[in-house]
Amino acid sequence: MIGFSSSAEARAEWQFPVKDEYLVRIRAHGDRGGDELPKARVTLGGKEIATFEVKAKNGQEEIHD
Repeated sequence: MIGFSSSAEARAEWQFPVKDEYLVRIRAHGDRGGDELPKARVTLGGKEIATFEVKAKNGQEEIHD
């Protein structure tokens, strides 16, 4: 688990054994910064593949596929 108190970035690297389709799953929760919900952005190979708002509050979780 990685926690952030403000804008930040986390990186993870995987070696995919074969060319295929893979499911990326992220569990997230956060607290609002003013009126805005926290956001998460997922990139793969330098390309953005997803951006989503994190609606679950601290102590809860939501899963994004």
